[in-house]
Amino acid sequence: MQLIIFFRRNNMDHIRISDITMKQTGKEFSLSFKEKLEIPKLLDKLNVDVIEIEGITQPKIDALRIKSVASTVKNSIVAVPVSLSLDNVEATWNALKEAKKPRLQVVASVSPVQMEYLFHKKPDAMLKAVEETIRACCEKTNDVEFIADDATRSDEAFLYKIIKTAIAAGAKTITVCDATGAILPDELSEFLDILYKNVEELSEVVLGLSCSNELAMADACAIASIKCGVREIKASAYQVNKISLPNVARLLATKGETFDVNCSVRTVEMRRIIKQIDWMCQTSRSKNSPFDNGVQEVVEGVALTNHDNMSAVLKATEKLGYDLSEEDGAKVWEAFQAIAARKEMISSKELDSIIASAAMQVPATYVLNNYNITASNIT
Repeated sequence: MQLIIFFRRNNMDHIRISDITMKQTGKEFSLSFKEKLEIPKLLDKLNVDVIEIEGITQPKIDALRIKSVASTVKNSIVAVPVSLSLDNVEATWNALKEAKKPRLQVVASVSPVQMEYLFHKKPDAMLKAVEETIRACCEKTNDVEFIADDATRSDEAFLYKIIKTAIAAGAKTITVCDATGAILPDELSEFLDILYKNVEELSEVVLGLSCSNELAMADACAIASIKCGVREIKASAYQVNKISLPNVARLLATKGETFDVNCSVRTVEMRRIIKQIDWMCQTSRSKNSPFDNGVQEVVEGVALTNHDNMSAVLKATEKLGYDLSEEDGAKVWEAFQAIAARKEMISSKELDSIIASAAMQVPATYVLNNYNITASNIT
C-alpha cells in the first residue's frame, strides 16, 4: 500500500495589505467620530496588515482621534502620516505611541511640479527634509515608511536618489505612487524593473504600491506589481478610485499560489465586513452637515444634529468661547452624543449646558485686569 502525503507550501511570500479607507474617505466626506473608531475595528477583524488613518491638522481633535484608534486596534499596524516637520513628528508620535504596532509615514511628492507647488521645495531641499524627517521618525519607532508620491511622473535620477536617501535614513518600507492612474500594467512592470535595477538597496526593504484607478486598471496594476516584487499594496475597503481591497484579496486567495504569495485577509468574513463599512461610508456621504467645513460665524445660529462629528462640535465650543482640554473635549462629545440621540437639534444654549455639566466649565464673562488694595487704621 502506497501512502501519499501532501504538504502545503509554506515558503510563499506574504503580501501586506495596507487599507487606506480612512485616509481617502476623509478627503471626500466626513465620518462621525464613532465611525472613525468603528471602521478600524472592522478592518482589524478583517486582519488587514496595516490600517492607515489621517494625520494631525487640528492638534486637539486629531490627537484624540489617533489615540482612540491606537488603543482600539489590536492586531494590525496603525500607520499615520507626518509632515516634513520635526514638531509634527513629535506631536504625531505622542498620539500614536500607545498603539500595539505603530508606524510613521513620511510623505513627499517627488515629481517636479508637485514638489514645487505643493511643498515649495527644490530637489536638494526636499532630499534634506525627507532625510531629517525619517531620521526623527526612526528615533521613535523602527517601522517607518517613505511614500514617494507621484513617483511615475518624477525625474528618474531624482527618484532613485531620494529612495536611496530614505533607505539610508532608516525607512523600512518604500511606497511608490501612481497618482494619475494613467499607467498600464505592462508599463508599471517596466517602471518597477528599472527601479529595482537602479536602486539595489530596495532588496533590503519592502516595496509598496499605491495606484489610482482612473483607467479602471488599478487592480490589474496591483497584480502586475506583485509579479515584479512589490510586497505591500495600498487598497481601500470602500471604493474610492483606488486599488480595491476585496478584489485584490480574492485574487490572491484564488491565484496566490501561482505567484508563490499569500495574504492574511479573512476572505470568509470579508463580504459581511465590507458591507458594514460600505453602509457607514454611504450614510456619512449623504449626511454631511454645514459644520463639516467649519462652524458658521454667527454663534446664535448654531444648530447641531446627531449627524455632526466631533470636529464640528468642538469647533462650535470654541466659537462659544471655550478652550477645552483633550479630556474635557472627549467628555463633552460623549454627553453631546447621548443628548443628540434623543433630539433632532441642539442649540448654542443647550451646548452651553452640556459643556457646563460635562466639563464643569462656564465661559469667561469678566476678566480681571488689575486691582487696588486700600487699607486704613482708622477704627
